[in-house]
Amino acid sequence: MDNFDNQILNAAIDTDADYQAGRADRNRGFPSINLQGPMGHAQLIIQNIHDRLETYSKQWKVEYRKLQARVTSLNYEIESYGRRKVSLEAGAVMDNDMLEAALAPNVDSPLNQAEVKMQAANDALAQIRDKEHGRRLQSHLGPWWYFFAMAVLAFLEMPINLQATSIIFASEAVYMTYVLAAIVGILLVSYAHMSGRMLKQHTILRGVQPWANWVIWVASGIMSLGAIAAVYYLRWRYLDANNTGEPILGELLFFLFLNLSIYFVGLFIAVLHYDSNPDYQAAHKVAESAKKAYHKQLAKHMRDKRDIGRQFNDDRKALYQSDDRRRGELVQAELALKQKCDEWNVKLGQCLRDLNSRLTAYAKGNQEGHIDPVLPHHLTKQGIDDNVGKMRETFKLETVQCE
Repeated sequence: MDNFDNQILNAAIDTDADYQAGRADRNRGFPSINLQGPMGHAQLIIQNIHDRLETYSKQWKVEYRKLQARVTSLNYEIESYGRRKVSLEAGAVMDNDMLEAALAPNVDSPLNQAEVKMQAANDALAQIRDKEHGRRLQSHLGPWWYFFAMAVLAFLEMPINLQATSIIFASEAVYMTYVLAAIVGILLVSYAHMSGRMLKQHTILRGVQPWANWVIWVASGIMSLGAIAAVYYLRWRYLDANNTGEPILGELLFFLFLNLSIYFVGLFIAVLHYDSNPDYQAAHKVAESAKKAYHKQLAKHMRDKRDIGRQFNDDRKALYQSDDRRRGELVQAELALKQKCDEWNVKLGQCLRDLNSRLTAYAKGNQEGHIDPVLPHHLTKQGIDDNVGKMRETFKLETVQCE
């Protein structure tokens, strides 16, 4: 209740109208001494106070029950904190147990599958290594670095041949100049790749007859030499068309030197990449791939485990915060409930005081001007106290709730 409400409740009630009503009734001989209960104006006073309390009580009960329900709900949530905490911990343990169960030997999980494949690949690699008398793999350039180096060589080969191929498409589709130059570069670098593999492993394609590998290698060499010869001729024509006199042999030889340099560099890179035993290199590649797959699954397993722990910590923190918030809300709700009870007690006390004051004023007015007047019981002090007690008993339910 605010200060304005307190001022209204604590203000003295005007009882002059009740006093005058008492005088008027006494002058006309009312009430009779034999009257058994409140009648007339006294009954109106009691009814008026009762109606005031009844109206306030209906509104007060709605607000009080809402607050009471809120307190009950908060108490239930706070009491359930322990159960929710135990359930949260049990859920985290169950998730961890399920995750760890995937590591059991008899479980066909992705991690176990990857581990089996890695072990099988390592065993196959170990067998081949034993046949090679324990020597290390003689591959000094990994697959990705090898591919990158060959791609760079093919890219560097293109501008060497660009001026020569431009003479064919000088006035037509210019982009074909770049396509043709790229094809020549790819052919030369591919032949360097094949030559390096033949030099180290005596094979190009695994699973075919040895003579077929030699046929492929010779055919690729003929194609590469034919491409270089064609470009060499086109280079001669280009120099002849752009110089006044005979083409300079030194420029042509320099052009040929650049192409051969690209080839030998590619050959050297291929020799660095390939081991003399293709089965050894293939087994090593499979073992490395299986190892990466296993570590990928292991990292996923550890990440899932961290996620479970992180989620548990987040949920536990949220549970702690929720419990603290609910306890704070409970304190506020209980305070509001106490304030609501105080409002009822203040209102009830004020109305009962008003009832006493008005009945007393009416009784005084009824006594005025008479010597030793005899009043009916309900207008005596004891009778007024009885009516006040009856009024208090009528609204005892609200009072009991606040005790």
